[in-house]
Amino acid sequence: MTSKNSLPETSSPTISELKAEATPAPVVRRGGTSENIQVFIRIRPLIERETSQERCAGSHFICATDHQEQVYERVHECTQSFLEGFNSTLFAYGQTGSGKSFTMFGAEADLSRYRPGLQNSQAGIIPRAIKEIFAATVKMEADAQATVYCSFVQVYNEQIFDLLRDTQMNTPLEIHEDRKNGIFVEGLSEYAVRSVSDCLQLLQCGEQNRAVRSTHMNQVSSRSHSVFQLLLEQRRKDGTALKSKFNLVDLAGSEKWNMGAEMREHHISEMTNINLSLHTLGRCIASLSSKSTGGSTHVPYRDSKLTRLLQDSLGGNTKTKIIATLSPSLDCVEESISTLKFADRAKKVMVMVRVNEQREIDPAYVEKLQEELEQLREVVRLLQLPNNTSDCKDEGEGDTDNNNDNHEENTVKLRSFGSFTPSGFTAKPSAPMDMNYRVRGRSSSTDTNGNGECWKNDMQAAPALTVEKELELSRKAIEKQTKLQNWLIEKERREILKLQQEQQFIDEQRRYAAEKDAKFFKRAAATKKKLLLASAATSASFDSQSNKPATAET
Repeated sequence: MTSKNSLPETSSPTISELKAEATPAPVVRRGGTSENIQVFIRIRPLIERETSQERCAGSHFICATDHQEQVYERVHECTQSFLEGFNSTLFAYGQTGSGKSFTMFGAEADLSRYRPGLQNSQAGIIPRAIKEIFAATVKMEADAQATVYCSFVQVYNEQIFDLLRDTQMNTPLEIHEDRKNGIFVEGLSEYAVRSVSDCLQLLQCGEQNRAVRSTHMNQVSSRSHSVFQLLLEQRRKDGTALKSKFNLVDLAGSEKWNMGAEMREHHISEMTNINLSLHTLGRCIASLSSKSTGGSTHVPYRDSKLTRLLQDSLGGNTKTKIIATLSPSLDCVEESISTLKFADRAKKVMVMVRVNEQREIDPAYVEKLQEELEQLREVVRLLQLPNNTSDCKDEGEGDTDNNNDNHEENTVKLRSFGSFTPSGFTAKPSAPMDMNYRVRGRSSSTDTNGNGECWKNDMQAAPALTVEKELELSRKAIEKQTKLQNWLIEKERREILKLQQEQQFIDEQRRYAAEKDAKFFKRAAATKKKLLLASAATSASFDSQSNKPATAET
């Protein structure tokens, strides 16, 4: 029998069980043991401060595995809008070596392998857009007459050069702005192209003339910003005309200073101007996004030739799409974050777009406008008689002087290939001389082809446009005179009303004075009457008292 406080009986483990449970002792070699240091990695979850940081979002995301055709399908709307009469702009923004030029042009450096009917899987957005545009112009031949022009410029060291004519970068071009053309490059050659081959030939020629250089980030790095512009003019049978432009922009990539590398003076100048222009582009986007959210900040378009050239694309009548290219390398994280922030700000910019439609002007319409103009001139002459003249000056009349100036015909001046060539560049090919081109200018009415001959621009219709301009000026003059006359009538009415009020006040004062005088004279008369009555009563009383003693004596 077991006592109350005794432990329960247990069976003792056997020797074999103890051997099985025992941990084998490490083998100890003579002189000690050797083993690797064990490292444990633990990743903590994100804390609230980290999850609440700023996030960047885009309209669409293009994966690294997407092919060039899939990329073009994402931005296909730009080409459709261009064909419908809207202005369009598409440009790639990102760090050097992140794939901007590959996205816009493709893998082939000379573009010579991409031809109509030949599918090139590595072709970029520009050759694919060109192919679609000319396919559409063929389909619209039954309803409209379409003409395509193209031009190619580069912004190198804050100077603008024509890539199709000025192969040695000897003649910098200037940017101008007027009411008719908006922002344009004066002296820029525009080639009339009739096929995909013609357009790709010019694209290839201009791309070979671009300023490129080998850097530590990219073997063939663009040292300039390029703008390949397509201009489509459509004349429809219903009497309307459409004029739209398509800007395809390949920006030079931002690049950090490599302090360990030895750079020459022109390398430093290139990098400085590239980073400066991209910084100004970022400032413009930031200002425009602030305006879209209710802010009222100045947009520094004029601080850089690039932003001035893209002014219509950033804040004007243009549908704009931006492809932000990123590098997957960890060495480029800082630049990738900067690109994402730029894309996030650009997404907030709001633009107002409209179809660039014009009415076809025929001689009968011009004659009708001229008759109306003569009538308006007579009305203006009558309104400007001495009785209706004014020193007021309409705002905006000063701007019309530039539009009415007679400008000389612009011609392309080619420099010899033996002229000065910038360091690091060789002589480049120029555009074919057998292709017709015109030169952009301020309200020029004639164009020039490569042989020095002139041919008229069909879209200008100079007489009708002049009549319409004079009509507009006449309408403004009539409106001005009408406003002046209304102002004078209102002023005269107010003066008459003031005089009437003053006369009414004077009459009130006179009436008040007359009433006051009447009351005074009335009171004076009453007082006089009272005094007379009192005097009479006193006399009567005196007489009565003087007669009493005499009666008593009697």
